Amino acid sequence: AILDRDNNISNRAAWDHLAGARKIDKYTIVFLLKTPYAPFASSFFGSNTLSCILPKHILGSSATINEAPYNALPVGIGPFRYTAFKREEAVEMEANPYYFRGKPKLSRIIYKIIPNENTLYTQLQTGELDLWATVGGTFTDRVRHLSGVRAIVAPSPYISAIFFNTTSPVTRDRDVRRALRLATNRVYLLHNVFHDAGKLTESVVPSVSTDFDTALPQAPYDPVGAERILDAAGWKRGSDGARVKGGVPLLVNIAIPSGYAPSAVTAELLRASWKAIGVDVEVKAYGDALFFAPADSGGIVLGGKFDAAMLSQAGDVTADVGGAYGCASAAPHGLNATRYCSRAVDAEVQAYNASYDPKRRAELARRFQRRIDDDAPAIVAYERSFVYAFNAGLTGFAPEAFGTFDDFMAVDLQP
Repeated sequence: AILDRDNNISNRAAWDHLAGARKIDKYTIVFLLKTPYAPFASSFFGSNTLSCILPKHILGSSATINEAPYNALPVGIGPFRYTAFKREEAVEMEANPYYFRGKPKLSRIIYKIIPNENTLYTQLQTGELDLWATVGGTFTDRVRHLSGVRAIVAPSPYISAIFFNTTSPVTRDRDVRRALRLATNRVYLLHNVFHDAGKLTESVVPSVSTDFDTALPQAPYDPVGAERILDAAGWKRGSDGARVKGGVPLLVNIAIPSGYAPSAVTAELLRASWKAIGVDVEVKAYGDALFFAPADSGGIVLGGKFDAAMLSQAGDVTADVGGAYGCASAAPHGLNATRYCSRAVDAEVQAYNASYDPKRRAELARRFQRRIDDDAPAIVAYERSFVYAFNAGLTGFAPEAFGTFDDFMAVDLQP
């Protein structure tokens, strides 16, 4: 199903290495690889993957699985099972009586889909919500002072960034992207907008991943240097101060998800700082359903309807960036929303994935991280830490970077 190109699969990178699979006995299967593939264990068998067993008796006769009713009520093998999926509203689950480790302490979970942070804060305050995962912005400080609420911080694999569409008329120019990075005060944003809920990094690979380049230097805040780059690249200021090249105005369209205050505030700060170097900015906000929709459904990000887009992107256990920056993964064929394509990066990522030598893998990862950084398909705003706020009576919740909800067996809610 994953290898069927008619199915809407976000990332096939690992599965493209698969030559086939063979059943040995009732409990044993052998995966056959076309070539050596070092991340096979985490890619096929980790919790942060697309791998799962699909029911042949339900999906086997389908031409594609895109519109299958199963999508709205899937079956899993975890401690909870779906009872309802109300799109854009909630996912409802109950304890799975067939779970091999036994019965979890909670009998029921309702995972609400609430895009508005003010609503989230109010419901946490009134007790309608027992857990708010990934608190952001100004609410980070506010939830810490709520009576009867605990807040903890955990690392995450998410990079919050301003992602550029490298195929649009203006931001296809690497000099424009590099100049905009120098004109972005990331230290100010982290402290004043994101309330230090994370740390400044430069790489598109998160620091919790193996082979993260710890020596990659942070690009400075240097608006004067940004102006020099634009001048040298032929983007000249007109009488009104706005830059133009070949009759094309230097106008950047920034797409943001609506209802998320940090993105809205950041966009306005970018408008001011980028305008100071002669760049006009237009900000457009979209509801989550449209912002993150597939390209064939009119999605803004995956459909490439932006010059710059603000969102967070998850990294992998390893430094493999093929799914996010590989040529073959360019949207709408994958999750490479920037549509960045470098044959040199592709070759280095391929060599990285094919090597089982830790030293060689680290060196290859260092190379492609620096090559991507030099091309600046994204401005890494910061690496997010996740702030979780929850009812003080909630016990046993222990999130970690790659599995926030992996172990809910021990989670309980005291009256």
